[in-house]
Amino acid sequence: MRKKLQQLGPQMRHVFIGRFERVGYKKSYRYCRPTLLLTHVALAETGELITDHLWLNYTKGFLA
Repeated sequence: MRKKLQQLGPQMRHVFIGRFERVGYKKSYRYCRPTLLLTHVALAETGELITDHLWLNYTKGFLA
């Protein structure tokens, strides 16, 4: 599934739609950092399924 994501490449920006599943945590040096799990990630323009899941860092930039 990740091959489709890789084929899109970094040349253009894309808009994706995904289903929020849950918040998780990953251990970092001395503390845990929050992450988000998105499932059924698809291109917004075509609705083509790109990957079955993605873990994203839950950062201040993501909140904005």
